[in-house]
Amino acid sequence: MMHQGVAALRALKLLTLAQVFATSAIIAQTRADTLEIERVVAQALHDSLKTSSVAFDSRVLAGNRFGDERPVAHVEGLAKALHARPAHESDVLACAGNPGSCQLSVDLFVALARPRISRTAAMLLVRIRVASHAERVPIYSRDDVYSVGKIGGKWKVTDIHTIRTT
Repeated sequence: MMHQGVAALRALKLLTLAQVFATSAIIAQTRADTLEIERVVAQALHDSLKTSSVAFDSRVLAGNRFGDERPVAHVEGLAKALHARPAHESDVLACAGNPGSCQLSVDLFVALARPRISRTAAMLLVRIRVASHAERVPIYSRDDVYSVGKIGGKWKVTDIHTIRTT
């Protein structure tokens, strides 16, 4: 047990102060990029909307589930860009049993995954649920992937691909 502790301390000494600062800068840049990419995508999505009754999930979409809650300042920025109110999916989606009984309390509900970022490009999955008002399929769902590029030092949406609809 003592030997493992000594080995761990030796491994930590291998990290130089410069490496620690470089890692911190990369993490900070990634956080700033994440915020900006999500804001740019939210703004582009808002510009394409034809409804004013919009909510978005304040948590990170992870597959078919929701993960961590976004920081408050981040949620406020997304709310402003989307012109939408933050909510959890369970706050706006109600089902009485079968999928045909589901109803949204808003016209449109948005969920954003965590972007995948490289130096000059990123991809962000956006799940959109729309109240269709059709009896058999009352909620239409679509997954779009937004491609975002760093152009002139600023993140901009370059393309949108729909990858799934239901």
